[in-house]
Amino acid sequence: MQKLNFKAVNDAALARAEQVAAHYAPNGTRQGHEWLALNPTRSDNKKGSFSINLNTGVWADFSTSDKGGDFIDLVAYIENTGKGAACKRLAEFLGVNSSAGGVNNKAPAKLPANKPNTPAFIPVPPPASAANLCPTEHYQNGTPSKIWNYTNAKGVLIIRVMRFDSADGNKTYRPLAYGSKKGQAPKWHWQQLPDNRPLYNLPAVSSQCENVVLVEGEKAADAAKSLFTDYVASTWSGAVKAVAKTDFSPLASKNVLFWPDNDEAGQEIIDKLKAVLESVKVKSFNVVNLAFFSSYKPTDKGLSAGGEWPEKADAFEAVQMGFTAKHISAAIKKGVFIQPDENEAVEAIDEDQPEWMPKGFKIDDNGLYAFNPQTESYSYISKPIHVLALSRNANGDGLNWGKLVEFSDFDEQSKQWNIPNKLFNDNGGQAILKELLDRGFEFEPRRNSKKQVLEYLEASKPTKRMKLTQSRGWHDKYRAFVLHDKVLGDNKANLMFYSERPFKTDLSSKGTLEEWRENVSRYCIGNPFLTFSVSLALAAPLVELMGFETMGFHLFGDSSLGKSTSLNIGNSVYGDPKNYGRTFRGTDNGLEMLAADRNSLFLTLDEIHEADPNQLGGIVYMLGNGQEKTRAAAYGAGSSDIRKWHLAFLSSGEHTLAQRLAEIGKKATGGQAQRLIELHACLHEDETIKKKMGSLNELHNFDHGSKLAEYLSEQMRHYHGCAFPAFIEALLASDINKMQTYIAEFIKGFTDQVVSEQASGQAKRAAKKFALVAAAGVLASNFNITGWTKEQAIESAYTLFMHWLNARGGEGNMEVIEIIKHVRLQFELNGEARFTRWDEVKTMSDEPSTVIDTHVPRTSEQWGFKRSIVEKSTLDGDTLAFEYYVYPTVFEQVVCRGYDHKRVARLLKNLGALVLTDSEHKEGRLKTKTRVPGSGKKRISVYRIDGSQLSDDDELAKIAA
Repeated sequence: MQKLNFKAVNDAALARAEQVAAHYAPNGTRQGHEWLALNPTRSDNKKGSFSINLNTGVWADFSTSDKGGDFIDLVAYIENTGKGAACKRLAEFLGVNSSAGGVNNKAPAKLPANKPNTPAFIPVPPPASAANLCPTEHYQNGTPSKIWNYTNAKGVLIIRVMRFDSADGNKTYRPLAYGSKKGQAPKWHWQQLPDNRPLYNLPAVSSQCENVVLVEGEKAADAAKSLFTDYVASTWSGAVKAVAKTDFSPLASKNVLFWPDNDEAGQEIIDKLKAVLESVKVKSFNVVNLAFFSSYKPTDKGLSAGGEWPEKADAFEAVQMGFTAKHISAAIKKGVFIQPDENEAVEAIDEDQPEWMPKGFKIDDNGLYAFNPQTESYSYISKPIHVLALSRNANGDGLNWGKLVEFSDFDEQSKQWNIPNKLFNDNGGQAILKELLDRGFEFEPRRNSKKQVLEYLEASKPTKRMKLTQSRGWHDKYRAFVLHDKVLGDNKANLMFYSERPFKTDLSSKGTLEEWRENVSRYCIGNPFLTFSVSLALAAPLVELMGFETMGFHLFGDSSLGKSTSLNIGNSVYGDPKNYGRTFRGTDNGLEMLAADRNSLFLTLDEIHEADPNQLGGIVYMLGNGQEKTRAAAYGAGSSDIRKWHLAFLSSGEHTLAQRLAEIGKKATGGQAQRLIELHACLHEDETIKKKMGSLNELHNFDHGSKLAEYLSEQMRHYHGCAFPAFIEALLASDINKMQTYIAEFIKGFTDQVVSEQASGQAKRAAKKFALVAAAGVLASNFNITGWTKEQAIESAYTLFMHWLNARGGEGNMEVIEIIKHVRLQFELNGEARFTRWDEVKTMSDEPSTVIDTHVPRTSEQWGFKRSIVEKSTLDGDTLAFEYYVYPTVFEQVVCRGYDHKRVARLLKNLGALVLTDSEHKEGRLKTKTRVPGSGKKRISVYRIDGSQLSDDDELAKIAA
């Protein structure tokens, strides 16, 4: 093999740099020594980021950070090939020899416009954006009956083939290829590529697949996709005559199975195709045994004798006849599908056994049997145990492979267990036997029976694959929603909910959606708390969909306001409120498990007073953070994974979180306030109205709020659990991407309406959560689930957000406000008791006198000094203010206890309460140096605080924004 001369090829390319650039990056423009064009490998719609230096060949795409040092790198990048192949392609274009020491053996290529013998059509690699310009109809034949797209490995369209069916049954094919004619700008032309045609389904072929089945024609390739589980289906464009014009190099190192058409041409092409594939070094080449289709026919139970295979039949006809992947897999396993060697005998198929049954075993409704070579018969070894599927994690990490088995226990209760593959290598599989016995599986009491069952289980390899998940909710990137007993939406990913621990379902339904809407939901109208609760329940599956953190709301207030009614009406969306609702009673570990079980679902927690205040703060953080603690692995698929959740929860109680934490001397943090938004469960100020209405605003002809609550409680027993699945199915029936865009725009509009641009981040985050709840209510109205108008859903969320905002004290940062109020309280409580008076005394100096009355009693725990500042005014009258000189240690460890003292000092500085000199301001200092009583002439560092500024609520609101 001759060595490639990269330098010579690059030098030749530099000599004709603009021509090379225009060929590989068409439709560009020259600016100085730079060639600016659209990047042909991606959807680039604006020139400027992709450029080629015509003096050096250096190129770069500043949007993707892709770059290269010469024209060979450029060709390799654009054609997605290796550098050696790119060198050869560039040399061929330039008409030079690519090998070291070689000489030019071709005339140099010239621009098409200047070369009379230029081919009529010059292929050009199309940019990704060109797909949008490719015709979908023919200018004469009109709309095609079928369109097939050939792409490169990255999915960029290279060839489009259309088929047109005439009334007389004839078929016409019209290909489209991208390139240049007569020196014009590249575009799509009604013709085929002259060579280097890509394989059909190339992205899948180029992946890490090991096996490829080649068929004749796109229609057959599409059909073959449904017939193979371990093969990628492909073909080439142009039928038998185009084999030499196709790039089969992506099949290198792969096992290729060729399925010829049942005609003479199909048989004639085998040797030609084999030679081409061997030249690209495929791992193996085999041919489908067409005699199989004449010998066997598909049945519901498998394959049976007898069949017919028409002339010219291919994979499409096989599908039409009823063949499935299960049939083909069984035929491959039995050795009858792939063309055998001349001396190889064809093994008979046992029609009574599943295709996954390992050799030497049989199974029926009564038991599992193993072949005994001594008696040459099958012996009973256990009750039947079926291997349903090979399983692995649903998260796509490819770990925790196992076998999903099904059997009946001694009480004939059907059970499933996922056996981790790793247990087969654990002490001879003893753990598997123990688990089977514990689950009630019955072995034949013989010495070898358990060992034989293990052999059977390990050798069984069913074709079906299952993705097991311990998490209900969205999967397969929003195409499916997993519940404990079914999967809503598209379950092509073969998802299944599976839990190693006993799982008691909490979802249930009774009545119809129409009955729930008429007897429960309609009473939410006019009642913001009830409407909000139902909307929040439906917002739970939107939390993950919209990338939100878990969001919680807490209803607090006196007993008998109707807080439990609000929780229960939200619970009725999912099931029977008495069974679906939960309380705070329990440990944080128990609530953590409950939250993981309720992923993408609604959670209610009643009676906050039942929670241990020592754990309550941690519970709020745990629920909001959406992740369990790391624990040791247990047996079962994915059991070692950390479980996560996205959900919406609603809690209630007579007290707030801050009140419960205060019982043990703790304070609620800003983070907790964001994770648990608190709402007083009544909108009425008048005590008489509050006593009658409670949390309700509209009684719907009942004479008291308690009467409506009792009525709803009874109705929810009979009608519940239909709204949630209807909501999920409506979401899945929609375009999820468009739905996400709609919700995002709704959230922005709602948030912009209820808070200003100057609002704190805390207020804006809360507004977005209320907005998501409103969006869920609007969607439920659009889906005709609740029976409300969308305006009623929006009004409820708006009313409760303003209720929360007013109770909070505005849009500011509550942590900032709480810090300043804390400092203010320290001086209000201790200003007299802990500070020594420092009265103003006239002196000859500009410096204030530090002489004080030493006969005044001194405090035993001195924090510093309290200096009186008298301001005289003939207009306003004389006023007295105080400045506090606080010792640093006292300020940092006592005044700021529980807070970062540097943050407190900076906030006081922003408030104007920290007195500093101009130079200290410029240097960013927080303490001032001054003389104080007792320090003599020496200046010491203190925190000097203007007490009058601590009471300026207007200024405090500004810095908290």
